[in-house]
Amino acid sequence: MPAISTLRDNFTDNTQAPVWQQGGTTGSATAAETGGQAVFTLPSSAGAGPHEAYWKTQAVYDLTGDSFYITIGTMVATGVAATAYFRLYLDDTNYVQWTQTSGTLKAQKVIAG
Repeated sequence: MPAISTLRDNFTDNTQAPVWQQGGTTGSATAAETGGQAVFTLPSSAGAGPHEAYWKTQAVYDLTGDSFYITIGTMVATGVAATAYFRLYLDDTNYVQWTQTSGTLKAQKVIAG
């Protein structure tokens, strides 16, 4: 299992790197690599139904004795109930994530559900 520090993408070529698998989009959300960034666009006002955009990797990475960082240029609008999250995911019942919803930032650790 590779170390998490080997997962790198500077997003400068405006093409999604092979390490990323397009996770998906729902509703009016979009996901793209453009302008040297991974850009996930959520609706600016509340609309019916879910709106999600995400990427994920197919590989599992080891966090033991390692670290990671991301830079977030712009977060979701705080006046709507949209949620932005960054998740380190093992499976549906084991992950850590950081979420921002309506201006509140929250860290979570989920182990065995």
